[in-house]
Amino acid sequence: MTKKKARILVVKDSPADADSLRALLSSDGPVCFHIESITRLSEVAPFLEHHPVDLILLDLDLPDSAGLSALHHLRQATPDIPVIVWAGTDDPELAVAAVRDGAQDFLVTGQCNASLLTRAVRHALERGVIETALRTALREKDVLLKEHRHRMKNNLQILSSLLFLQASHSDDPNVKALLQVTQNRVLSMALIHNHLHRSSNPEAVDMADYLRSLCEQLYDLLAITPETLQLHLDLAPLQLATEQAVPCGMLANELVSNAFKHAFPKGCGELRVTLQPAADGRMVRLCVADNGVGLPPGFSLEDDASMGLQVASGLTHQLGGTLEIGTDAGTRFEIFFPIRHP
Repeated sequence: MTKKKARILVVKDSPADADSLRALLSSDGPVCFHIESITRLSEVAPFLEHHPVDLILLDLDLPDSAGLSALHHLRQATPDIPVIVWAGTDDPELAVAAVRDGAQDFLVTGQCNASLLTRAVRHALERGVIETALRTALREKDVLLKEHRHRMKNNLQILSSLLFLQASHSDDPNVKALLQVTQNRVLSMALIHNHLHRSSNPEAVDMADYLRSLCEQLYDLLAITPETLQLHLDLAPLQLATEQAVPCGMLANELVSNAFKHAFPKGCGELRVTLQPAADGRMVRLCVADNGVGLPPGFSLEDDASMGLQVASGLTHQLGGTLEIGTDAGTRFEIFFPIRHP
């Protein structure tokens, strides 16, 4: 039966210590150990370019590095290679810190026999194989998830184009208006998936970037007189989990679209969209405010027949938030909802 070969790099300032390790490591089991040694941290990267290894045994007291900085450097430069710290001092705090910072084990010179060293090395190699497999699986998951987002975005854009074509073939202005509203809702969802596809974090959405794109898109579509109708955006950098970003984006779409359509019959005015974390950091405040004609006398959200505002109310409920309406100098919709971090 052919033995597996494990390539080990010893980073220690004394070549004699590497010889001691060779003598201590037992190859009686299913693994045959091949040991190379270097004496400086700066030699690690050039060595690995030509000699791949499965495990690094690291001394924390090197001529060009001391303490945990050597471990930090290795974990950043070679995150896929497991590291065992080989220290000359029995310091419990140092041992805990080393393992916390990514070392597979912490061994002390003079307290480590052949059995302990061999067991530690074999366990580190086994954990390294498992961690590598997990990282590979996560990378594959991310690729598949990005592909899913990309396909979803494309499908929604196709649906939006079909709605546009359908509207262009209708002579009924009411039908055209309804189809455009639906198209805008579809585009707001397509934008979410586009941002997720481009993001390095597929579980979260940069809401400032997303809402800016959404509002500018709606402005281009709905602002009949852009020279006299102004859009102001006050958007804090805020990451929301996908399950919150979608209803939040659709909510902004409904309120902004509604304002562009109904608040400015003369084609002039200002619309301000604000997204800010509340003072306690646990809530989000989304506000869409205009200085337009205001709501009709006796307006009540419960009695309003507008589908857009009913959708807005439902989305607020989905976010677990509250919707407040102000009528001073125009109309102001304020939504407060709890943050669910990704």
